[in-house]
Amino acid sequence: MPKDYYETLGVAKNASKEEIKKAYRKLAMKCHPDVNKEKGAEEKFKELNEAFSVLNDDSKRQQYDMFGTTRDQQSQGGFSGQGFEDIFGGMGGFEDLFGSFFGQRRSARQEDESGEDLRYDLEIELEDAYFGAEKEINYYAFVECKKCDGSGAKNKSSISVCSKCRGKGFITQIVNLGPIRMQNQGVCPDCQGKGKTIKDSCSHCNGKGRIKEEISLKIRIPKGIDEGQRLKLKGKGNAGRNGAKSGDLYVFISIKEHPNFERYNENLLTTIDINFSQAALGDRVKIKLFDSEVILKIPAGTQPSTVFRLKNKGLPIMNYEGAFGDLLAKVNVVVPSKLSGKQKELIEELSKVEGKKSKARKGFFERLKEGFK
Repeated sequence: MPKDYYETLGVAKNASKEEIKKAYRKLAMKCHPDVNKEKGAEEKFKELNEAFSVLNDDSKRQQYDMFGTTRDQQSQGGFSGQGFEDIFGGMGGFEDLFGSFFGQRRSARQEDESGEDLRYDLEIELEDAYFGAEKEINYYAFVECKKCDGSGAKNKSSISVCSKCRGKGFITQIVNLGPIRMQNQGVCPDCQGKGKTIKDSCSHCNGKGRIKEEISLKIRIPKGIDEGQRLKLKGKGNAGRNGAKSGDLYVFISIKEHPNFERYNENLLTTIDINFSQAALGDRVKIKLFDSEVILKIPAGTQPSTVFRLKNKGLPIMNYEGAFGDLLAKVNVVVPSKLSGKQKELIEELSKVEGKKSKARKGFFERLKEGFK
């Protein structure tokens, strides 16, 4: 089904050139791959370029309005970029526009040659999340071939400017269809957009300009880092081809289970075992943390499973200097499985003082029957 270029740009069929330019510029800024990293943004950007290249050219627009298609034009690759220059002051002006945002200029072929991002899974101790740590990791990645400096050529004399595109990486074709003159640009088929050809390839990297090596890298684990968070190490992924930028390395963090503490966000959870007398009479117990000890005051009459909160005794809060979560201590009253003679004697005495004996609780069906009496 033919594409509706007017719908792509969001303009009416009788829209003026200025309206078309204004609509295109707004959408192009929004969908450009340097700005929009969402899936499908690059394809949308190409569709905008294609629509604008037709509707901004009087002869192409006339053909499109008459026949509803520019299939012949599309089959010869891409858009001409003619009207594109009118808006941004030439292709260089367009690249400078985005370069002002990102501090660099990148061509489409450089984007394609960029190195891939890599993932590394790192398991750390809970103590590492508390104190912060420096870890050494080892992984395999493509690095620039030192023998050819990433060029992929045996030597400098093996590299020559592509004779077909004269180093531009693209070629321009002009097609005359009666009174209609169409100009199209496409990737050079001889150099695949590189702008150069290589006669003799580097034997060390087989002309790829990069080789795979094991990399050893020291990374800093920040205080308070949480399970599932990731660290981005810019430029530490695979090296790009032909001098293009390297990808990034993403280190995904997982935290080992700790014998004494559980983590809940920036808080620490622990369970404290006490005996019956401590719960009944009250006491002070020590809790050993990673770098200190704290005293937990247990009031007389403390019930099993009571949770005490100790402020600012939890984990550091990431990116907030001096801020900490809390320590949540749950009390577990331990009933001894075996009693000494003295213990048994004292408990029996306590039972006489209380003057109570526990009764077995009636079951559900017993209570149900009583309800019908």
